[in-house]
Amino acid sequence: MARVYLIDDNPRSHLFYSVERPVGVGSPNQRDDVLLVQFLLRVRAECGEGSAEYVPPGEQPLAMDGMCGPQTIKYIKQYQKIASQKNPAIPLVQDGVVSPVAAGTGGISGPVSGRMLCIAGLNSHYGKIRGKPATLDITKDPLFPLALRPYLKVAAS
Repeated sequence: MARVYLIDDNPRSHLFYSVERPVGVGSPNQRDDVLLVQFLLRVRAECGEGSAEYVPPGEQPLAMDGMCGPQTIKYIKQYQKIASQKNPAIPLVQDGVVSPVAAGTGGISGPVSGRMLCIAGLNSHYGKIRGKPATLDITKDPLFPLALRPYLKVAAS
């Protein structure tokens, strides 16, 4: 189940959206987790400065259907590649997977690689594109997939 973490010490947003289980290559790809990733990727690819770079060459707009097929994998890999190129000081794990943030760790880095997790990068880009209110509620976004709403679960950070 996609999770909403409440964070007390983040000046940008008190909300952090994470998948419960990995999404992408060789992952469980739970429908709600996939919907969250598709939504965040689609906002990045359609909105804000430089958005076109996040669209894989020759691809149509990302379908938000909750299924992790070839198109979603292409979008994940393109996001990881471009985000890492644009911010080489904080590169993303480039494995074609959006991994969850573990509760209580406060970590936005992968435990093995030490690189920023893709889900952390997606949250950061979302905040930069849509603004930085204290409680950024993605359910009010015009692109938010309504099918995801019942699955968002508030979790302790």
